[in-house]
Amino acid sequence: MQSCLPTIGATRDLVMIYWFIVDTNRYSGNFERELCAFVTGRYGDCEVGREVAERVLSEVSGALDWTEDAICQIPDENGVHRPVRIEQTPGWVQGRDGNCYPEGQVPAHVEPFQWAYQSVAIGFCRPLSEEELRLLMQRAAQFPQDRSYQEWYADTPLTIIGYRVIEERTTQTCTAVYPIAHM
Repeated sequence: MQSCLPTIGATRDLVMIYWFIVDTNRYSGNFERELCAFVTGRYGDCEVGREVAERVLSEVSGALDWTEDAICQIPDENGVHRPVRIEQTPGWVQGRDGNCYPEGQVPAHVEPFQWAYQSVAIGFCRPLSEEELRLLMQRAAQFPQDRSYQEWYADTPLTIIGYRVIEERTTQTCTAVYPIAHM
C-alpha cells in the first residue's frame, strides 16, 4: 500500500508505462489484440489472441520469453486487463463515413470529425532495449501476412506506416494541506 505524501510539493511517480506503438493504415480496433499476440506472444484476460500467442511462442523457441515479465496488463474501462489498446494515429483523420484519410488528402465532400484510431499500443513496464525494439518492429512488419490477419482481412491489405514509443507517467503530488478549522 502506498503511504501518503508527507509534505506540500512532494511528488512521487506511481506508474510508468512504455507504449510501443505500431501505426497502420487501417482501423486498429479490428485486430489490435491479434497483432499484440503475434508481436509479443501475450494476450489479456479476455483471451482474444490466445491461439495466436500460443502458436507464435512455439514457433519462436524462446525469443519472446522476455515479454512475459516486461509486458503490462492494464485494466480497461470494464476492469478487463489487457496489454494492448487502440491509439490515435498522427496525421490521420476519420470522416463521419467511417473512412480514414491522411490530413490534407480528405475529399472535399468529407468533413473530418475525429482523429483516426489506426495504431496499436502495447504496454511495457520498463524501457525496451534497442534489440527488443528491433525484434518487435520486425514482428509487427510480418503481421499483415500472418494467417491471424489474413483469415479475416485478406481483402483489406494492412500497411505498417511507422513505430513510436510513448512514456506514460502517472504521478502523485501533494499541493495543499488545510486544517479542519478552515472547512
